[in-house]
Amino acid sequence: MAQADERNFRSQYYEKMGFRCVEEKRSLEPLLRETPVDGARLAQFVRLHLVPGIYRPLVWRLLLKVQPCHPEAAEFVAARRRETATDTFHWLRVLRNVTDETPWPLVFWLGWLLNTYRLAHMLPDEILRQDECPQLQVAQLVMDLFDDQTDQFFVCCRLWQLQREALDALPGQLAWLAAQLEREDPPLAAHLAALGLLADGTLLAGWISRLFCGVLPSSSVERVVDKLVAGAERILPLTGASLLITHRRALLAVEDPSAARALLDKVVEEDTDRVVSRALDLWAKQSKV
Repeated sequence: MAQADERNFRSQYYEKMGFRCVEEKRSLEPLLRETPVDGARLAQFVRLHLVPGIYRPLVWRLLLKVQPCHPEAAEFVAARRRETATDTFHWLRVLRNVTDETPWPLVFWLGWLLNTYRLAHMLPDEILRQDECPQLQVAQLVMDLFDDQTDQFFVCCRLWQLQREALDALPGQLAWLAAQLEREDPPLAAHLAALGLLADGTLLAGWISRLFCGVLPSSSVERVVDKLVAGAERILPLTGASLLITHRRALLAVEDPSAARALLDKVVEEDTDRVVSRALDLWAKQSKV
């Protein structure tokens, strides 16, 4: 009991002093030093704990299977990935979908569409409009986090696949969001239901399409994506529920759905830590059930 009390005091002290990841770093390092890395144990750790920023790129590469857990296969896999990325970018130029001036987020997105056989079924005008896709914000987040272009491309592709799976499961995601609102804030849930704000799933789908990029700052989005890459897909509706609860006072004062949507497009930056912290707390609470 004394050890547990000491650990809790130490954790609270680190959190107050801004070092919430100190103990997580000590726990994570042995997992990453294993040969091979145990992907299941790593994912379990990430679902339950914070990921120190210094290890985030490596953790994402491992959990997204961009980098193999067996070190002896890393060089071979990296070479094959470079070949695939080079071929993809080459064919995009041959097809005249990109030029040397095309921004890399758009190149990556078109490359994903090409490799998933979606680009072949798109009309020319539709391809030209892809520079407006919210998914490009995800690519920019990845480019800010990773230095290697091949890593950037494949991490983007893996995240877009997770995002696509979440959108395919939108009815279930929406039901989970509504259930959290009913549990945490019944008056707000009733008000949003009266406004019809969640009925068609448009709001949540918009957030999922960009993985909250542009809604929350990058540092907050990274913490959400940590859970997503570890298999906690419910972190997306939980973050949506947290976003709504954090702005409950303003939302309860709004009687027009379009005004409510506009309000949620202008999240105050100082509120974002509360949004993600509440979402992670909700996730932790649900994980114990």
